Amino acid sequence: RNSGKRKTATLCIRPRPPMAMAAVASYSALDPDVEAAASATATARDGRHGRICATALVGLAATAVAVGMFGVVGPQGAASSIISGGSSSGFSSKVGAALVRRAGPTSTAQPANLDAAFQEKSVGQPLKKHHCPGWASEDCPKKFPMPYRPGEYPESYKYSGEFPEGFIWGVGTAAYQIEGAYREDGRGASIWDTFTGADTVGMPGANCSYCCKLPPCHINPAMAAKGATGNVATDHYHLYKADIALMKSMGLRHYRFSLSWPRLIPTGKKSDGVNRKAVEFYNNLIDGLLEAGITPYVTLYHWDLPQGLLDPPREQGWWSRDEHGRPDGKIMQDWLDYVDVCFSEFGDRIKTWITFNEAWTFLYLGSGYGKAPSIPEYSDMKVDPYVGGHNVLNAHAAAVDLYRRKYQKVQKGVIGITNNGNWEEPKSDSPEDIATAEREVLSQFGWFTEPILGGQGDYPPELRRLWGDRLLGVTPG
Repeated sequence: RNSGKRKTATLCIRPRPPMAMAAVASYSALDPDVEAAASATATARDGRHGRICATALVGLAATAVAVGMFGVVGPQGAASSIISGGSSSGFSSKVGAALVRRAGPTSTAQPANLDAAFQEKSVGQPLKKHHCPGWASEDCPKKFPMPYRPGEYPESYKYSGEFPEGFIWGVGTAAYQIEGAYREDGRGASIWDTFTGADTVGMPGANCSYCCKLPPCHINPAMAAKGATGNVATDHYHLYKADIALMKSMGLRHYRFSLSWPRLIPTGKKSDGVNRKAVEFYNNLIDGLLEAGITPYVTLYHWDLPQGLLDPPREQGWWSRDEHGRPDGKIMQDWLDYVDVCFSEFGDRIKTWITFNEAWTFLYLGSGYGKAPSIPEYSDMKVDPYVGGHNVLNAHAAAVDLYRRKYQKVQKGVIGITNNGNWEEPKSDSPEDIATAEREVLSQFGWFTEPILGGQGDYPPELRRLWGDRLLGVTPG
């Protein structure tokens, strides 16, 4: 719905082939198959009203916490969005993952079908020629998403009206992307330091089996923008007072940032000690924001897992599993110790907490598809994202439960999660195209949202049918 509103919004074009290539060029480093499939799609569909969509956004889903703010991604440099979430006919209007997909693909595998390329990578085989994969029997969805009928989507949009009273506009950042000072004042190594090839030798937590032993340190081959690091970034750790002054000068009133787990607890384990210099830094930042009239919103986890918690098989991070391959949540106590420190130290002033930023992105793309950690042990995309997804959903629930039981009554804050996903529109009003578009929304946004807000405590039934036992260990309710 927001196509063309901003240069950073989702771009859907009916291209000649060279234009289609321009739309996907910035993502070709993620996977050459995606670029090739996108090019072939545009070529095959040129002159037949084919469309290709490129999304370079990250949005904060307006789920349990209805805040019109946005998140940002890793060193690949995808832009940010200030588009608030909504829904229409069961579809989410959120956009955001840094992927390129063709709009309205058919449900059967074709050489030039982006969905088929993603299906082969994540499931291991092409889509079967079912009528509507994921839907029971022949019961395909028939309701085309409004407000336009098929074939009536405009080439350009005129915008009018107003946002509702109380709608919150703000900006957002991630600790790894802005703080810098990556090995100062006792900060521990994160998986992003290792992923980008930063010199982590001698840092707390950086003694894992695959960690750098002698600089120069190896850059993970899955890293798209090789050479980009968070070592210095925008040097926010040293310049936060100037950054607050700049935010105040532009009239900003709402600011979302993330806390760095490896800065607060360098090894990831509270038993090894809490970094009081980090506590002091975040206290000064929060107090400075409030003094400037800026409301702070805090994300507890924006992808920078302490490296000390990922050293397979000893430490498995979000990807931990038992001897039968089922997710076992071994990271849970370390996670709860960390969030408990955050709630107790900062909760008297932070009134909006966000547990995770874009679980789909750091689990699916982090399992060998361009984001940290992308290590061989957890790069089986037919297994690892789903194990991680189970553990993260339980970690979200545990953090929410801890906050509500121990802190909410006194601190009077709220807590939720940031989820993301591409918005897909059917190519036509055929049941197959409608099902395909909805399935794509469910496989990203619905995967992590319906278990939390769907009322049944379970994944969307379409994903249950489509993915089967990949949704390991999840019990409805």
